[in-house]
Parts: sequence; C-alpha cells; structure tokens
Amino acid sequence: MTRSRAYAVALVAAVAIAATTQAAAQPRTATAPTGQLTWGVHTTLAPTWFDPAETSGIITPFMVLYALHDALVKPMPGNAMTPSLAESWSASKDGLSYEFVLRKGVKFHNGDVMTAEDVKFSFERYRGASSTDLKAKVARVEVLDPHRVRFILKRPWPDFMTFYATPATGAAWIVPKKYVEKVGEDGFKKAPVGAGPYRFVSFKPGVELTLEAFDGYWRKTPSVKTLLFRVIPDESTRLAALKRGEVDIAYSITGPLAEELKRTPGLTLTPTFFPFTIWIWAPPPYPYDPKRAKQLLAEAGYPNGFDAADFSAEAVYGAAIGEPVVNYLQAVGIRLKLRLLERAAFYQELGEKKLRPVVQNGSGAPGNAPTRIEVNAVTGGRYAYGAYPDIDGLFSEQANEMNPRVRQQLLFKIQEMIHERVMFGPVIEPAFLNGVGPRPAVSGLGLIKNHAYSAPYEDLKLKPRP
Repeated sequence: MTRSRAYAVALVAAVAIAATTQAAAQPRTATAPTGQLTWGVHTTLAPTWFDPAETSGIITPFMVLYALHDALVKPMPGNAMTPSLAESWSASKDGLSYEFVLRKGVKFHNGDVMTAEDVKFSFERYRGASSTDLKAKVARVEVLDPHRVRFILKRPWPDFMTFYATPATGAAWIVPKKYVEKVGEDGFKKAPVGAGPYRFVSFKPGVELTLEAFDGYWRKTPSVKTLLFRVIPDESTRLAALKRGEVDIAYSITGPLAEELKRTPGLTLTPTFFPFTIWIWAPPPYPYDPKRAKQLLAEAGYPNGFDAADFSAEAVYGAAIGEPVVNYLQAVGIRLKLRLLERAAFYQELGEKKLRPVVQNGSGAPGNAPTRIEVNAVTGGRYAYGAYPDIDGLFSEQANEMNPRVRQQLLFKIQEMIHERVMFGPVIEPAFLNGVGPRPAVSGLGLIKNHAYSAPYEDLKLKPRP
C-alpha cells in the first residue's frame, strides 16, 4: 500500500467511525412553548434566505435556516458535524461513495414524512454556492430505501463532507419534495415549509419575520413559542430598541455604541467568534505595478488621479468599513463614490458579476480553505470575477489529492499566489458584537462554534417571570 493510499484509507475510516455518533432525540418537555424572543436584525431579510437551495456562500441565510429547516448533518454545540436528519453516515473504503441512514419519523411542518426521495430532490434542486463543484464531482444520488441514500462520486474527494455537510453550502438542508412541486419555486419562498424547530407564520418585507414553535420537531419541542426577527438596519436604532426592551437580542453593535451597551445596566455585550473577513477587489485583475500606473496616469493627463466611479458594498458594513477605504483611496488620487446595497441585492449582483469597478466583499462562511477559495478565486466560483489558469490547476490538483500533507502544501501555494498577485486587498477582520437584554436565560449566542447567530433555536430559554 502506498503512503497516499494509507492516508486515504485512514481518513475514510475516521469519517466512518465518527459518523456513527448518534444525535439522539431529547425527551419531550411536558411544558408547552411559551413567550416570545425578539431580535433586532442588522440586515434586511429576504425570501432568498428562506430557501436552502439558494444558500449564497455567506453566513446570513443560516440565521433563518437553523429555525425553519434542518440538515442531514450540521454544526451543533460540541460537534461541527452532528448527525441530525441523518442518524449516521459512512464512507466506502475507496472514497467513492457516502451512505446516509435517515432518522425515522421526521416530519415536515405540513405533516409530510421525510424520506430519501426528499434528500435526493434537495441535492438535485440545489443551485447555491459551490453547486457547480458539487454536481461536477457527484456522479449520482441513489435512493436505496425510504431511509437510506447513497452519494456516488466520480473520483475520491476528501472535501465532500465539508462542501456538502457544513454551512459552506446549503446542499444538505432538506426540503419536502411533494410540497415544493405542488406550490412551485415562488410559492415555496412565500410560504416555506421545512423540518426545523420553528414553522413559518408571516413575513413583512423590510419589517419583520415571525416564526412559531413546531411541536413535532424530532430533537425536542422548543421552550420559546414565538421568534420575531425585526429588521433594524441602523445600529444606534438597534441599541435604542434593546435599551427600551423592544428587542431581546441586537446583532452587530460596534465601536462607541458597544462601549455604551457595556455601561448600560441589564444589558450584556456578547461576542460570537467565526471566520469573518472583509476585502476589496477591482475586477478584472491587473498586474501590480504602481510606478507604471502613475506614469500612465500622467501620460493620460491625470497626474493628480481620477474619478473612479462606484465603490459597491453591502449596506451593513459598507458605511462603517467602506467609507474609510474610500477615503484612503481618495487620498492617493483615486476618487470613488460609495454605493450601498441591501445584502440580498448586493450578493445577487455580485454573483451575476454586475458590480464594478471596485467591490467590497466579506465572508463569515464556515467550511475550510478550499470552500472559500472555490467561491472567490477559482474560475466558475460564485463570486470570482477573475482567475488564473495556474491557480485553477493547483486547486483541481488539491481537490483530488488524498495525502493531507501534500494537500496542505498545495493550498498554501494557492493562497501565496493569491496574495502575491494582489487579487484582493485585505481590509479588516472585524469582531461580531451583539447585545443581549435581561429576558433571555439562554440567548444561543456562542453555543455553536464558528456560528455568528443565535442557535440552536430549540435550546433558547427565557428567564422565569419574577
């Protein structure tokens, strides 16, 4: 046996052993769900966040998905790959197939029972981040029986579970096939049905989303009856709402406002820790040669710089981070106009490659180095404006390499090339600070490692009334 083959067998064996860990359903509570928790949300909610098939390679949709939907495998407290709708999974010794054993008796909010057909349908329907890569490497999905489904790969792929079963994508989040086919794509967004701990009640675009506890959730019945997500884009307004008790949790409170929150009796500043970076790019990529650039500017009649049109950014962090960036660029003669878009619209235009000449992007997406590189720096990536053939080649090589040490070296090389070619301009790695009011006993913030928002929602609790 070659060393590479030995590594592959060891890796697959480890996956198979780890996957047998059960996430057993917890005992049903005798007390019916009561009360309400309200969030002040920092970004405008959009129907695209309600549909796992459109997961966009950022963390935002999972604010909603963890409530409305459930996945075969997902991060939970203490385990980054917790068996959920699948009670176990295993990989073949040759690394070419993954088999999932589904939890029996799981019901969607409309009463339909989940089966392997729903799993197959959800994967084939998936069109979000990394869908091209997933479907290029998965040969087919086989329904073995109502509670067993097998994914057959075209070749061994050591990152299959990372691309499929972490929030790097939404491909493993399951929707009811019969219901989607009945109401259609638009109908599903208007009235989504999932298998999560909370069911959809109502949505007022730009205002609020209301969810209600689903007492048929397999893991346990939630203790909080109603979840209300209020859209409050302005940071100072969110803090004011928290102080007045109008919201119980306020996302993204920063700088002086965070200091003010810390000084306010009854409020708690609670950070969550996850990969969160902001960068800018100027597509298409150009060679980095400032001396030559200044010479060309002078020859063209712009010795003092030029007006460079739009600097596009999403609204939440565009003002706080994009504004200083624009000021720095203007200081050297590159004059830009800050253009802010709502998050859903921004990522739609970004994915369609409509934003230019300068774009500020950021990501808090889970996964690993390959999932983030694929989305942003490889030909065909959802947000990749430009790429290099040699980087594409190395990325393809690492994806098929079963030796972990060799893969690591390839990934280091790719990242080194991205850095040396200045494909992106790194800006900041911000902290995600949140405010919690006096009512939550368990806010859910920080329960799941590398997750930005409150979760799992079925574990949230209110303090007893005095």
